[in-house]
Amino acid sequence: MATTTDTTYATGDIVKGRPVKHGEPQPTRQGVVLRLFGKDASTGYLVWWYGKGPASMQTVSLMFGRELRRVGALEDLSLRVITNIARGAARYDDAQPIAIKAGNLRLRRRRFRIEDVPADWSPAHRCCLECGNTEPQVQLRAITHTGTSQQALACDRHVDQVGAALG
Repeated sequence: MATTTDTTYATGDIVKGRPVKHGEPQPTRQGVVLRLFGKDASTGYLVWWYGKGPASMQTVSLMFGRELRRVGALEDLSLRVITNIARGAARYDDAQPIAIKAGNLRLRRRRFRIEDVPADWSPAHRCCLECGNTEPQVQLRAITHTGTSQQALACDRHVDQVGAALG
């Protein structure tokens, strides 16, 4: 568990925690942060434990930041899990931003395959198609259009723009 009280989470963060049901802590599981409960992080977060079913009053809990540990973002999940999140969040008002974000991410993942740059690609020609960044500390991704098999390189900031350029 996070030990600091100033830990903040954003909508769409994947967290681990122990949901509480009828005053009893449940086993540790993964959830997605829906939103802040109040105006600041001290009031807590609404977290949907997506493995327990569609977003509802039974699967969403109010959790404090100290009870959660960030394990990733929505973008880190598999296409199957993102699809289930998009479907499960669609009918719960507080989960609408997650449903939209997961739905868009699902469509992008189905249209493009985003992977690490293969080692056999020439290092002399590694740069982001959008910004031309060639710095070694920049993480480049290989984007492949699933319909046309066109490929391009993009830094993490420009994956969407380069994907749109591919079609």
